[in-house]
Amino acid sequence: MVTIAITNRKGGTGKSTVAVNLAAELSVRGKKVLLVDLDTQGHSTIGVGFEYKKGLLTIHSVFSDPEIEVDKVIYQTR
Repeated sequence: MVTIAITNRKGGTGKSTVAVNLAAELSVRGKKVLLVDLDTQGHSTIGVGFEYKKGLLTIHSVFSDPEIEVDKVIYQTR
C-alpha cells in the first residue's frame, strides 16, 4: 500500500484539484483509491461528484465521536 498526501497550509494552491485528478487517474489505471477530504469546504468531495446530504456521517464524525469507526464514513463514487 502506498500513501500519498497532498498538503499545503495556504488556500487556493490546487490541493483538491491535484488530489481529485490523481485519484481519478490511479483509479483508471486499476488501482484501489481512498480519497480522504479533510477540507472543511469539501472541495475534493464535490470534485468526485459526491453530494453531501444532511445527516450523513463524515470524517469529522470520526474525529468527534469515538464510537464511529472510519469504515462507516467511506462512500463509493464512480
